[in-house]
Amino acid sequence: MKDNQHTYEQVIEFIQQKVYLAENKSLTIQEECILKGAWDELSYEEIADSLYISSGTIRNISALLWQKLSQTFNYKITKRTFKVSMFQILDFQEISDNFTDDFIDDEADILEPKGTILLVDDKAENLQLLKQILNREGYQVKNAISGEIALIYLEKNLPDLILLDIIMPNMNGYQVCKLIKENEQTKSIPIIFLSALNETLDKVKAFKLGASDYITKPFEEVEVLTRVSHHIALKKRTLALEREIQEHQQTIEILHQSRSILASMLNSTCYGIAALQAIRSPKNGEIIDFHFLLVNSVFAKIFNLSKKQLIKTHSCAQFFEVNGLNWLDDLIKVIKTGKNYLDTFTYEGKLYKIYAIKLGDGVNVSIL
Repeated sequence: MKDNQHTYEQVIEFIQQKVYLAENKSLTIQEECILKGAWDELSYEEIADSLYISSGTIRNISALLWQKLSQTFNYKITKRTFKVSMFQILDFQEISDNFTDDFIDDEADILEPKGTILLVDDKAENLQLLKQILNREGYQVKNAISGEIALIYLEKNLPDLILLDIIMPNMNGYQVCKLIKENEQTKSIPIIFLSALNETLDKVKAFKLGASDYITKPFEEVEVLTRVSHHIALKKRTLALEREIQEHQQTIEILHQSRSILASMLNSTCYGIAALQAIRSPKNGEIIDFHFLLVNSVFAKIFNLSKKQLIKTHSCAQFFEVNGLNWLDDLIKVIKTGKNYLDTFTYEGKLYKIYAIKLGDGVNVSIL
């Protein structure tokens, strides 16, 4: 099959229709940029640079986008397979039976280290047994035979998890836990207490001090691995969420700055500018109309209306008809083909030029 049998514009219009029918909403501009980048074989970093946002944010959006497309077409689609997958779908080829619920992008489907664990116990036999159990599962294990040694280790190292014995000489597990949780650098490390069945475990005290869980001796391998994997996975998800929140905050700041710049440009230009969003049929996903997303004062003034009046206009087709403008079919063609539209028109005795370009699932219209 030749790659040039279908153009990007044909593919994106087909995807827009199918996604709209499945979810009753269109792809966002960011999602379209990701698809265009995948089509052009760009990296996530290059796509992020084009949108002035972080690559982490783009990867998060992409993961959800590939999942959305895979569910829409019942066919596993990733960044790497996007183009060939769409060719196969458009050509009605037999859908592969290799579809799974694993929607991780091939580029990111790389096993990560299971994590680093600090074992704190004054009994060498306990340390040796736990280390053997955890090493077999791929964890990196560090030993400390006392609370004091553990605290010295934590001054320069931050493990993913701490297994902490309660009964130890000089400094018991409760005291060590308290100091770890009071330290800003180490307080987020989950701690699992180790306690023998014949020892008294004050569970309330343990959890108040910030412990995440406890394991009783003698150790059961399945229990140890289950609890360890759970808390390491939970910590990684928490860290990922914190990074995502931070990236979203940065994105919001950039958006605020971008909106300020955009508002300044819109208000200072001598051209009429409007952004129109496509309205698609719920039956077949075809574009049937537009509505105004954004207009500047120059555009509104040309038609003797306010910006608020135009934004409240639910049908651009009706607006075009009332004002004698034959734009609807041409603007629809802009989205379907990706080709710009340039023409002249007369309104109230004045001659204007209209220039329209594709913008996501809509068009940007400039009147000169």
